[in-house]
Amino acid sequence: MLADSIGACYIHCDVAKESDVESAIQLAITWKGKLDILFSNAGIGGIASSITSLDMEQVKHPISINLLGKVHAIKHAARAMLRCSTKGSIICTSSSTGIIGGLASHPYSLSKAGIIRLM
Repeated sequence: MLADSIGACYIHCDVAKESDVESAIQLAITWKGKLDILFSNAGIGGIASSITSLDMEQVKHPISINLLGKVHAIKHAARAMLRCSTKGSIICTSSSTGIIGGLASHPYSLSKAGIIRLM
């Protein structure tokens, strides 16, 4: 496997599933003993359509990846980091479309809006 050949490890992780994210973070802790940094970069677009005819079922998938996936990552990384005696960093990729409308599909723009402050 490629991961083994470069000294890395691999786990399949669907960020929309909180249990997958928790398992991935636990693997990192098991592998390295602690978690110093998390870079949350998962994101998908969405189907472009008029906001007035937006199918809410088509909004749920990008929201589950782009927004909830980020929350899952922050939640479980913060828990892991707070258990360690050292501090860590959580970095989340954002998008200008979260504050400037019209740059991407509505589901994507909606899922990229907002700021989370942990402490």
